[in-house]
Amino acid sequence: MMKKALLFLSLLLVITSCGSDDGGDTPIADDDPAELFRATLTFTQNWGGTEVTNQDYNKTVFTNENGEQMTITRLRFLISRVVLINSNGQQFPLADYQLIDLGNPATNTFLPPIDIPAGGYRLAFTYGFNEGDNVSGQYSDLNTVLWNWPEELGGGYHFMQLDGNYNVDTTPNPYNFHNGTARQEPGVFVPNHVVFDNPQLTAVASDVIINIDMDISQWFKDPNLWDLNQMDVELMGNFDAQIMMKENSQSVFTSQILVDE
Repeated sequence: MMKKALLFLSLLLVITSCGSDDGGDTPIADDDPAELFRATLTFTQNWGGTEVTNQDYNKTVFTNENGEQMTITRLRFLISRVVLINSNGQQFPLADYQLIDLGNPATNTFLPPIDIPAGGYRLAFTYGFNEGDNVSGQYSDLNTVLWNWPEELGGGYHFMQLDGNYNVDTTPNPYNFHNGTARQEPGVFVPNHVVFDNPQLTAVASDVIINIDMDISQWFKDPNLWDLNQMDVELMGNFDAQIMMKENSQSVFTSQILVDE
């Protein structure tokens, strides 16, 4: 069955809540409660447009914007509060949270147990957990996979773990690109999550696949050029590094809505 790409969204970073119901100038038909559709949530990863899978672990050499040649041995990241928001501002939660593990393809697909009326929708989601959701020990499944963030650094959970080696063409060195709550000073913490919300409404009238894609290369170049020779390991307690990761995250994620015909 052919899949037609309705929209490629370069998601807009929004630091406020995802409650805006501005639908732009494009007219969208009123939601019809008699028509329902299912949404499948998928996650993919790429490096500068080239797909990245678990088959690339420890094999494929990537060159970052700073010129370092690097490999990936692990990539895990957390997306939460994934919602479709209709033209009336009504929210349809697709996932409370999802831990995506590049090494486990089963985590790349999620079928929300919800039927959604046909109509105009926008997509919003959070990279990481917001401050209210980021509670230490709250999620048993995350506790069992060692996803916890140290209490002395603010507690709660990781937002991302990206590990591997760099300078693999000369003298390989490890990097641990881990992101979470930023500790400004002992006892003072800065929530480091990012809310993505695009105000453009998309008309949908059948089952859809909603894909959230991560361009891994963007973590290392925009707006902050990353030098792994200067910041490679022990970044969890590095306040500046944590804030730079948050700033770079705004160019990392895009989304695509596919409709079965």
